Amino acid sequence: MRSDHGPADDLVLADFGLAVTAPTPPDKLFAVCGSPGYAAPEIYRRTGYSKPVDLWSTGVVVYAMFV
Repeated sequence: MRSDHGPADDLVLADFGLAVTAPTPPDKLFAVCGSPGYAAPEIYRRTGYSKPVDLWSTGVVVYAMFV
């Protein structure tokens, strides 16, 4: 939750529209979701995925910021 008393120049990155409870290993998710340019290959292969796909997407964003 954002405070109304904080600085006006803060940055908030959040989108919980597709959020689900994180699976416990060896459980995996199979839904194809996310932005195509940021999604990990496991999502498109439909072999199942878990937490590491979030790190992939973060890496894509960081790479785009520095290129």
